[in-house]
Amino acid sequence: MSPGVFLDTTNDMRINTEEMFAPLAAVIRVDGYDEALATVNGTRFGLTSGIVTKSLARAAHFRRHARTGCVMVNLATAGTDYHVPFGGRGDSSHGPREQGSHAVEFYTTVKTAYLSAGPPDWRNGMLTYTHRQSNKVARMRIDNLQYANWSEAIFRQMNEGGVHAVHATIAYHENFRETVAVIERWNRWFERCPELIFPGRFAADVDAAVASGRTAIFFGAQNPSPIEDDIGLVEILHALGVRFMQLSYNNQSLLATGCYEAEDPGITRMGREVIAEMNRVGMVVDMSHSADRSTIEAAELSTRPITITHANPHDWAPARRNKRERVIEAVTGSGGMLGFSLYPHHLKGGSACTLESFCGMVARAAERYGTERLGLGSDLCQDQPDSVVEWMRTGRWTKAIDHGEGSKDAPGFPPMPAWFADNTDFGHIEDGLRATGMDEGEVAGIMGGNWYRFYAENFTPRTSGEKS
Repeated sequence: MSPGVFLDTTNDMRINTEEMFAPLAAVIRVDGYDEALATVNGTRFGLTSGIVTKSLARAAHFRRHARTGCVMVNLATAGTDYHVPFGGRGDSSHGPREQGSHAVEFYTTVKTAYLSAGPPDWRNGMLTYTHRQSNKVARMRIDNLQYANWSEAIFRQMNEGGVHAVHATIAYHENFRETVAVIERWNRWFERCPELIFPGRFAADVDAAVASGRTAIFFGAQNPSPIEDDIGLVEILHALGVRFMQLSYNNQSLLATGCYEAEDPGITRMGREVIAEMNRVGMVVDMSHSADRSTIEAAELSTRPITITHANPHDWAPARRNKRERVIEAVTGSGGMLGFSLYPHHLKGGSACTLESFCGMVARAAERYGTERLGLGSDLCQDQPDSVVEWMRTGRWTKAIDHGEGSKDAPGFPPMPAWFADNTDFGHIEDGLRATGMDEGEVAGIMGGNWYRFYAENFTPRTSGEKS
């Protein structure tokens, strides 16, 4: 049979009231969304339906109210998938629903929905989504390190600032059980604010955040203390959603040396084993607070790229926590990432650092290390009391006061630069990077596209046959 199209049909015509499997299409003209939905539901069949729209609210409404077994949103076809239980709704359904693994569906309705934010498009190592209906490009914003005093107000600022993913610190000196308690508290936030945030596990969750206008929260530890002295806890923490773990904070750990130690003997015996286990399960090695030799050795030992999630070049701002050229080269040269910090102690001029100075530093780093290896890790500690920075610096390892990057005269959190106070200010950085002469692809990569690519390549466990 030759393909054919029937124009100006109605729901009561025979072609729309009998089920057939033929290369035929019938077109029904409608006057708006409400009539279109009524037309979809005004038939005894209910196998599959689809809608093309730029409105997420309308897509969600259609997904909920279309009485079909399968719903497609912004896809090229309204075709079905054979895995959908019972085929569909109405006369398109088949099989006794009270039997088999789907017996519970006798009293409920199964609906499979497919939603696309547009076709993926890689440019300069950056993933964008170009909608068919317009020339607009929706770019991702990812901040790969924050430790705020979390609140609904902060989550709303993330939403307002278009931040699609945040790597949130859940441990500084906490042991395993204390870290699990922090995850429990995050679960309460996910329950209370589902319209704003949700747990991130893989790169696809960033896609979901872009599509739904929310923020995916990825967990990380700034110290290996959550694994205590048990390498088996690495896999358990990954299963709980932890995707980054530093091999040390400021002090020597069981795995590596912190940047405040006088001597750096490098990665320990346990550290080598833990790196291999992190590589296996898909947990990223983070060396933000580690000393130089330990960081370089970690980059050499790891069979997957590692990160410095929040620091800046030492030659721009010679803070103890910032990284020397050879260290950054070791990390980025092996496929790893550097996230630029906005914490004032890491900035040239501290709290008085200008946007022009910061973005100029990023531009020079892009020339030296490659734009595709750079992103943001703001280290934003918004609304935290000064008692928290004391915990970060001293934990339980000393009874004395350790001022770390601060001082006796200024022991608390320093004020943020005027151009970056919270999650609504990422647009200032984006504009500042453009002002340096970077093209749109480079800017979008640093604002989130590069981290997205890194997530996609490094969060999944290795298969048994994959080479280490």
